[in-house]
This record gives sequence, structure tokens and C-alpha cells, in this order.
Amino acid sequence: MLLKKLDTVLPNRVILELADAILMCPNLNDESGQPQYYGNSAGITNMEQTMPYVPELTELVKTIYDRPIKFSNTYSRIYKNESYLGIHIDRPGLDITMSICVGKTAKMKWPLCVSLHPWVGHWNPEQNKDKWLDLYASINLNVGEAGLMEGIIYPHWRDTLICNPDEYALYVFYHWTKE
Repeated sequence: MLLKKLDTVLPNRVILELADAILMCPNLNDESGQPQYYGNSAGITNMEQTMPYVPELTELVKTIYDRPIKFSNTYSRIYKNESYLGIHIDRPGLDITMSICVGKTAKMKWPLCVSLHPWVGHWNPEQNKDKWLDLYASINLNVGEAGLMEGIIYPHWRDTLICNPDEYALYVFYHWTKE
């Protein structure tokens, strides 16, 4: 599956709790050390507050993919003005990704873009990526909405976020491996 938009995957109260947890998290890792992939964002793996929803979301993903999957991890991230997500594929073991928007301070449009051309082989960040950038699908996620994709097959990215310095977007990513 290239990309599927899901309207509501978790109750509103949970979405708000996850947004608060990211904003209050003292352990977010600055991601500026990997500028080919991230700009002006910070995140954390397996934040405690994301874990109770794994069984429920796993069952949802199984109904869509109709194949055995195994949960891998979560990653929670805050994006701020001038954040970006460089084009990439996900690493082995993160075959299926659910990206849930849990917070935005403005009605910003900041689509997730996914190439319609699958990638084959090991990702090379130095390779010319024009082929993967020329034809793509995109979705803009509002708070509470999710995007589901096979991030290990289809290169994906987000262009530079332009917003006020005090604005942000919050996402939680759930990942599964195909068994």
C-alpha cells in the first residue's frame, strides 16, 4: 500500500494526552545531527504514553493489510518553524508506518509526500532523487488523522515547514514489521 488516510484512530482525549506528553517530555533528542533527514525537530523512541495504544492500532493495521505483522516501535516528534523531513525510506524492521497528527498550533498545511516509484535496495542518501520526487501522492493530516504507508518501500518526505517561531506540529509514528 502506497498511502492511506485514516480519519480517527484514537479518541480525542488520547490525542490531547499524547500532544501534552510530547510538549512536556524532558528527553526529546535534537535531530539536527542528521541534516540530510531532519531539520529543526526533536523526538523520542517509545515514549511511555504511546505504548498503551499499540494493541488497538496493531489490530487496525492488520485489518487493512490482512497479513501478519509485529509491532516494532513508536517515535514521537515535534516539528517547528523550518523543520523538514528529507526524502528517505524507513530502515529495515519499520515496514509499515502509521503517522498520527496529535497537535498543531495553527491550521497549517504540511503534507506528507510519498513517491509513487518504489525504491529497491539499500537507501543511498547521495543518489540523485529526482525520479522519486517527480511523481508522488500527498496527504495533509489534521489533528487526530493518520496516514498509513509502507515506508520501507516508498520514499517519503515533508518539505520545509514555514510557520511562526512559536508554532509547531506534533506527530506520533507507530511502526510494524511484516512477518
